[in-house]
Amino acid sequence: MYRLDVSDKADNDLDRILSYIAEDLAAPQAAASFANEVYGCFILISSSPVLFVVKSYTTAPVRFGTGLKRQCGMKDFIVARLIEK
Repeated sequence: MYRLDVSDKADNDLDRILSYIAEDLAAPQAAASFANEVYGCFILISSSPVLFVVKSYTTAPVRFGTGLKRQCGMKDFIVARLIEK
């Protein structure tokens, strides 16, 4: 298994998303389910990093930056990993 580093920004975003779902929407079970899906993507990416589609970004989408990324899609969200050379 490969080491997966989650940036502080991504970790903070995930915390805010989970808090919003659990507290603002009063849906703690939905928040737990969403967290399980995200962490499932983390496990898949760290165990099989070449399994996912490679996308090239020449302009910077929100929070992604430019360069090659592998993406693990889940519902309406994308978990992305920068491809390091």
